[in-house]
Amino acid sequence: MEHLQKEFLKILADYQGIIHKVNLIYFRSEPDKQDNFQEIVYQLWRSFPTLKGRDKLAHGFMRLQSILQYPK
Repeated sequence: MEHLQKEFLKILADYQGIIHKVNLIYFRSEPDKQDNFQEIVYQLWRSFPTLKGRDKLAHGFMRLQSILQYPK
């Protein structure tokens, strides 16, 4: 489990800038940006064990981002 967590955190560090940029586009308030960031990270963590390889993670990330980027 610890190896999986370290791997996830490394990949998250690579992608978190993209998440923040998209949040700047779609959300105006800081709480909404933070909520969306947390939701994306949570959903990525949930799906991470089933993803194999970085390409699938990038695809999963972009798919999740497109679903969650619209304000409710």
